[in-house]
Amino acid sequence: GLKPPWHLGVNSPFKRKADSLSSPRKNPLERSASQGRQAAFRPPAWNRLRSSCMVIRVDDLDIHQVSTAGQPSKKPSALLSCSRKLHNLPTQVSAIHIEFTEYYFPDNQELPVPCPNLYIQLNGLTFTMDPVSLLWGNLFCLDLYRSLEQFKAIYKLEDSSQKDEHLDIRLDAFWL
Repeated sequence: GLKPPWHLGVNSPFKRKADSLSSPRKNPLERSASQGRQAAFRPPAWNRLRSSCMVIRVDDLDIHQVSTAGQPSKKPSALLSCSRKLHNLPTQVSAIHIEFTEYYFPDNQELPVPCPNLYIQLNGLTFTMDPVSLLWGNLFCLDLYRSLEQFKAIYKLEDSSQKDEHLDIRLDAFWL
C-alpha cells in the first residue's frame, strides 16, 4: 500500500536531519557541523547592523523659467522658488531636505538587511506653470534617460540575475 504523505520513514532525509540536530552523542566534528547549520537559521545580530546615510539640503531655491529667442528682453520669472518670507520659515528649515539611507552588516554581505529608504521634505515651494519650461524639462529628462540606457548597454551594467531592489519612499510637503 501507499504511505500517507505525513508518514516519514526511518530512512527519510527529514528524519536523519532531525536526528543529527538533536542527538546528544556526537563526535566533535559532527557537533560543529550541526552548530553551523543552527547558526545559519538563527536571525542576524541586529546590534551589528550599520547604516550609511547621505543628506542633501537646499536652504533656498530660485530656478527661472526657460527663456526663448522670441521672448521679450524682460527678466524671466521664477519657475520654482522657495516662499520663505511668505510663510515665515525659520532659518533652520530648508526648502528641500533629502535623506537616503542604506543598511549593511560590516562583516557579512550575505545576511538580509532592511531595504534602503528615501525621505524627502519640501517646505514653502512655489511652482509656476510654464509650458515652454515643462517641454524643455521633458526633453532633457528623455535625453538623460536614453543616455543612461546607452551607458548601461555599452558597459553591460544590467544584471538580470539580481532581483529588483525595493526602496521605501516617504515625501512630506508643507506650504506648497
